[in-house]
Amino acid sequence: MSSLISDLIVATALVIVSSMIVAAFMTYSTNYISISSILVKSFEVKSMVSAKVVFTYYNSSGNEILVWIKNTGLHEFTPVEISRFDVILVTENGVEWVPYRSSTLPSWVYSICNDVDNDGMWDPGETICIKISLANTLSGEFKVKIVLPYGHELEGRGSA
Repeated sequence: MSSLISDLIVATALVIVSSMIVAAFMTYSTNYISISSILVKSFEVKSMVSAKVVFTYYNSSGNEILVWIKNTGLHEFTPVEISRFDVILVTENGVEWVPYRSSTLPSWVYSICNDVDNDGMWDPGETICIKISLANTLSGEFKVKIVLPYGHELEGRGSA
């Protein structure tokens, strides 16, 4: 009789431990599926984002850099997404992150050159012009690096 009771206790313990292992596995597999779906969605958006710097120009009379960028991807950028672009200026004097619509210089703003449907979005095939207003006059070579919200990097080069 005591052998039967100890066998029942061991069997019950095995069922409890097995249930705990299955529950832990299900939790991790659910998390894995969630993470996988987030990564797939992120990849979808990144694969739709593509742009190309068409021209970069330094306007010495206005002490500003103009960068024209063509949306060559499938993603429509909202004004909020555009305002989140990272604009970085590299000159002979160093590297500087340029804020969007700052009250102090340097600062950058943009306009859509050919908003075909007048929706205020930067649609595929449209071109924007980023105007970087500078605090100091440029001399020599410069580089403008623009990072879009989804990690796509663009680069324009010029000289003063």
